[in-house]
Amino acid sequence: MVRYLSVLLCLSGSIGVKAETATKAECTAANKDELTCEKVDGCVWFKGKDSYECVTAEEHGKRVEVNPDCTSCEAARQEFKKQQKKTLSKGLYSIVGCGPLQYSSLNPPTQKQLEECMQTKLPETIPGKGCKKEMQYCHAEFIDIFEAYYTALDPAATKKFEENQEFKDFTIESELLEEMWRVWHSKAPDGEVRINYEDGIRKLEEIPFIGSRANLYADESSVFELDAQMLMGQVQSGKENWLVQLYRSTQEESIKAKPEYEKVAAALEDIASLGAVNCDAKKEKPFCKQVVPKGETYPFFIWSRTIKDMQGGATEAQVFYTMSTAVKGLSLRLQQFVASQLPDFTTELTDKKQMREWLDKDDLPKAVLLTDAASAPPYWIKTSSLAKDRMSLGIVYNCTKKGDTKTELQKEFAVKRIPAIIHIDRSGEVGAIVDTHKAPFTMPHIRKFIKKHALAFDPKKAEPEKRPNEEATEEAQDTEKDADTIEL
Repeated sequence: MVRYLSVLLCLSGSIGVKAETATKAECTAANKDELTCEKVDGCVWFKGKDSYECVTAEEHGKRVEVNPDCTSCEAARQEFKKQQKKTLSKGLYSIVGCGPLQYSSLNPPTQKQLEECMQTKLPETIPGKGCKKEMQYCHAEFIDIFEAYYTALDPAATKKFEENQEFKDFTIESELLEEMWRVWHSKAPDGEVRINYEDGIRKLEEIPFIGSRANLYADESSVFELDAQMLMGQVQSGKENWLVQLYRSTQEESIKAKPEYEKVAAALEDIASLGAVNCDAKKEKPFCKQVVPKGETYPFFIWSRTIKDMQGGATEAQVFYTMSTAVKGLSLRLQQFVASQLPDFTTELTDKKQMREWLDKDDLPKAVLLTDAASAPPYWIKTSSLAKDRMSLGIVYNCTKKGDTKTELQKEFAVKRIPAIIHIDRSGEVGAIVDTHKAPFTMPHIRKFIKKHALAFDPKKAEPEKRPNEEATEEAQDTEKDADTIEL
């Protein structure tokens, strides 16, 4: 792929097309045909922003869409499409410029040979260099050559092309489309570049960016803007949990996701750090391309585990978020994703008998979260790690405020407000309450409530195990502070 880009960069300095728009006077003046237009039986090829357009002679001083009544020009268009289909039928290597007599699917050219063929063939599609057709047709052939080259490098894509003899279903990566734009226009694009079909003829189209290439998250945001070096160092060190968003600051979906992601940052305070990488920043593009799987869209989310998670049996240091990235409900889905990745020491309580067994299981104090949710929130799962060996945490799901719809277990507790955290009297009945925490549900407040009722912190139990063949290091000591057994 790097060599492919080098071919484009080599060509881009000498074969760009200067885009101009002709006035009516210019279009009818003598000796201007080669610059602005070409008359064909009363029709005019009028040069617009990116290509010639077929209009009537009376309209050629205006920029209008293709006029279907301009029959002579339409005949030329149909003839081009016919010739293009014939060219595609000759095969990929022929399109690139490597003749069918020398190469075939049984005897394909090397990448170097493909590059040499393309460098020879490409100028034939550049107006003012070698293309004798109207600009829109030169443009279409220009795209065909590059896409044929790109497809020929991929055996699976080559097989599909041979079956269908069309590029319609293939996708060229955005970086390559941008480079093609630079070659054709001799300037960088001001928006996202796509291949568009206009009456069956392909052209490069520029879609204006929604935002800018500047970072989305300000310094005062709870979301940390990261670069690749920081991500590889601070995040992947394993000292703390990170949720990282890879986004595009020029893309509408990423811009709309910003407030949702900042909600997640607020909800996960003291649970995980949240970072973001701007994949539209030039220096971060190679990193994002390497990390984000092909075919995935932005924003893209990654969970980074701690060393403690890995010692606890986790098999992967990083986990990709695979749920929907639709803006509506994104904050909640991301919180559920984070909750699913945290070490969970909570116990789901379903009925009186099971809860009694849980209360009598050991001598640890007991606390229960009554929630209307169907899954445990991150703050409760994180607290279960922090309170491990000093307090057991349970949870009752799908609680409601209405008496008739309350679950069997919920009815045992004299709690009106949901959610609520209750400290249970182990020596009393199942519903006996010692203390209740109603709000707010943030880590500092929850930790304070749990610390009040949990067993005292024992530093001796907090000593981390030494790693195999390794003495206790400063990194291990740092990890201890964020481990399951830190003081509440």
